[in-house]
Amino acid sequence: MTISGYIGNSEGDTLSDFNGFIYPKVFDKRSQLSTLDNDEIAGAFSYSVFRNVIHKGLASVENGEFSFQFVVPRDIDYTYGNGRISCYALSGEIDAHGASEDFIIGGTSNNVIPDEEGPEVQ
Repeated sequence: MTISGYIGNSEGDTLSDFNGFIYPKVFDKRSQLSTLDNDEIAGAFSYSVFRNVIHKGLASVENGEFSFQFVVPRDIDYTYGNGRISCYALSGEIDAHGASEDFIIGGTSNNVIPDEEGPEVQ
């Protein structure tokens, strides 16, 4: 999977002088959870949350633009639904953050490329 984007201002213009790093975190679809109501006071409470991280990484930002790649793991929820990308970026003393849920994750591909390389460790 390849994700590309840009660091922008509130008007949506690319900040071309932003050079640094971005820390993206990609989540699978929301999970529906419930509290246990251990104290038996308020009853169980149900809520949804993005809890399954499928990628957490680091990428360079050059002239306000970034791109990163990752392999989607096998243990995702294969039903179709919106995932979430949450990013934090840093350029010297200036930082930025943003998120998007405007993409669908799920299903399988007929063109699977085997991932036979381990991660690069330093």
